[in-house]
Amino acid sequence: MVTALSPAELTSLQKLAKAPDADIPAEHRDQLTRLGLIMDVLGVTKLTSVGAERLRDKHRYRQPMRRLKPATHFP
Repeated sequence: MVTALSPAELTSLQKLAKAPDADIPAEHRDQLTRLGLIMDVLGVTKLTSVGAERLRDKHRYRQPMRRLKPATHFP
């Protein structure tokens, strides 16, 4: 099962993709590491292949939107 990221966590992942030394909240770094999207390699934060895929296909991992009921037409 894929865990949906909050918009803020997704922004943090995007920042790390552009600059591995980006300043992001510690709780985002912990969550992204726990999910296997980033990892620390010799003191440098790197996106994993899973993290890079998440950014490429971010539309697939959005939280589902609530469906609206179709309008009822009265005669």
